[in-house]
Amino acid sequence: MSENKARIFKSDASHAVTLPDSVIKELNLKPGDVLIQEVRNNQIILKKESHPNFSEEWQQFFEQGGSYEDYETHQWGEASEREKW
Repeated sequence: MSENKARIFKSDASHAVTLPDSVIKELNLKPGDVLIQEVRNNQIILKKESHPNFSEEWQQFFEQGGSYEDYETHQWGEASEREKW
């Protein structure tokens, strides 16, 4: 694990933390990504929110009793990246 410095600054009614480009690239973060935050042992832990991939969603669909007939009514979640029109 590499150690980098981050800076805190005031942003409207809250605060923001800057992350070095090396961290952004290493975690493949993009503007708008959601980070899960956790405070443990006086440390801030940030985790990229993970979403199931299509194969996992498809498998889960059938495990929950889904069928080809009801695919239009299944809640697939928000469109992301190349799925957006």
